[in-house]
Amino acid sequence: MFNIIKKKNKEKDKIQDKEDEQEQAAQSTEEQFSEKEVKIDENVTIYTMPERFRFSHGQASHKKTGLVIIVFGLIFLMVLAAGAYYYFYMMEPAQPSGTPEATSTPETTQPTQPSQPGPQPQPQPEPQPTKSAKATFLEMKNDFNKINTFINYEQTIRKYGSKNRITQLEQEKKQYSSLTGSAQDDFVNSLINATAKSKAIEEINEKVIDSTATLNITIEETEEQAIVKMVAEQGQWKLASQIWPETTGASSGPANGFIAGVDSDRDGLTNKEEALLGTDINNTDSDNDNYSDLSEALNLYNPAGNDRLINNPNISKYLNNSYNYNMLYPTNWSPQTVGGDESVMFKSTDNHFINVITETNENREPIINWYKKQFEVTTINNTKLVTPSDRSWQGIKSEDNLTIYLTDQRYNNIITITYISGQDIVLDYINILEIVIKSFTISE
Repeated sequence: MFNIIKKKNKEKDKIQDKEDEQEQAAQSTEEQFSEKEVKIDENVTIYTMPERFRFSHGQASHKKTGLVIIVFGLIFLMVLAAGAYYYFYMMEPAQPSGTPEATSTPETTQPTQPSQPGPQPQPQPEPQPTKSAKATFLEMKNDFNKINTFINYEQTIRKYGSKNRITQLEQEKKQYSSLTGSAQDDFVNSLINATAKSKAIEEINEKVIDSTATLNITIEETEEQAIVKMVAEQGQWKLASQIWPETTGASSGPANGFIAGVDSDRDGLTNKEEALLGTDINNTDSDNDNYSDLSEALNLYNPAGNDRLINNPNISKYLNNSYNYNMLYPTNWSPQTVGGDESVMFKSTDNHFINVITETNENREPIINWYKKQFEVTTINNTKLVTPSDRSWQGIKSEDNLTIYLTDQRYNNIITITYISGQDIVLDYINILEIVIKSFTISE
């Protein structure tokens, strides 16, 4: 049995020796093959490295170095992120007391723009009046009916007048104070007449646009039209201006020694005046707006169309720069100066005239005092006193209504406006004179 085992061990050793020899032979062959030249082409020779040396050398050391780099890189990024968080979110830059924060400025700076103001408080809208403009006007007119002194007049204007109207009142107060005796009474009567307190009203049409109310008033019997403007101030309607028609012109009859011009439709405008204004001689309301042609013309509205009279192509505005006045006149009545701007004549094609003459008010006195001295009278008919809506002058009409004398607020000049019919006794343009007077304005 021992021999059998021993025999088997010898056979096993032989087999092992044989395998070792084969392995050594293979290695030797590989080395020989690796080290010998391999010729692919007669001009190219390739040398190869033994297979066992290709990948084993330095492989483990490279893996360790890469791992260390990755670990340290992650640690560096974590430290950097923590520092940035602390700097931007946890740290507030300390500012010196009482100084503004410092801001970085680029190397090239733009010009400093002025600081814009912050939002400004918006003005509060005016409260709307609770009472209508028409109701306020009727209440005001009732108070005007009680006026008989300048004090009453002043109190009423201060109660119902707008801010601008009260400013005009101060001018009227100065004029009143410069007068004495009966001249003061005449002046008060002229102011009261301008309010038309005695006029009986037939109808009032109210038109409101934003904060302005216009009252178109029809007067009883004469059917003439008045215009009253009111403005909303502090929740109430206040009087801004008023224009009342005067009972003058062709509708009042001709002056002594004259006869009225032909008036086919009997609306107060003569046929020649209607031709001049472009209205219909057979229609009392040429533009069918429910206002008579005469009422519109005397209130400086266009009787032949819409809007104001200045928009009528037959009417123009004259401006005198030397004496600072302007007025409306018929376009085909060319103005002509006589010896200078102090005398201007407007002549019709049929030789009727309107003259405007300016002279110095030597004693710088109100028109009432001047008139009384000039014509040696002690009283003046209140119906002859004229006050325009803008209060830029005060005037007195002659007894025949063909002339008006007026002076400016500073009493610098006396201006005389006269209608002359030439050789004709027919007064064809009496209402043109009224248009000139109504539109006459003196600027400061």
